[in-house]
Amino acid sequence: MASAMYAARNGSIDEFRQAYDEQRPEPTRYFLDALSNHDPQARVAISNFLLDEGADATTVEQGNSAINVMLGAGEHDAELEAPLLQRLLDEGADPNHPSRRGDLPFLQLVRLPMLTNEQKLPLFRVLFANPRFDVDVIVKLRGEPVPLRTYITAVGEVVDQAFGQERPEN
Repeated sequence: MASAMYAARNGSIDEFRQAYDEQRPEPTRYFLDALSNHDPQARVAISNFLLDEGADATTVEQGNSAINVMLGAGEHDAELEAPLLQRLLDEGADPNHPSRRGDLPFLQLVRLPMLTNEQKLPLFRVLFANPRFDVDVIVKLRGEPVPLRTYITAVGEVVDQAFGQERPEN
């Protein structure tokens, strides 16, 4: 049988539940592992299970928040993952926490190579709708420090699609 950590990172919900039920660890212990699972269905199912068990959505390890880890995972299904992103935010995850490499969740989302901008819309909508999403945080655009709102303007097509021409004013 696989360990709970291995199953969280690589297994299905059934494989994880079997390992988890035998070990009964503290749920936050494997939460970021679950968020890094390369299979979007397993990622969402295991992460929601651990949140139901009491995992802490505000967890940060090695500089990465739950949102950073989720957006840094392999394959993505934005329709499937948008409710999980909403839940992470509802349970206190920081929408502005930079990854250990310095990328904000918004920038991670923009740079997801395997999804088109249209496919990313469900995740953009959740992120932009959060009142804690800060468009004035400073990021680098072409090597220059600028407010995130300037970067958002530079990728305006995505924002326009997400908001029907109404840009976030947070």
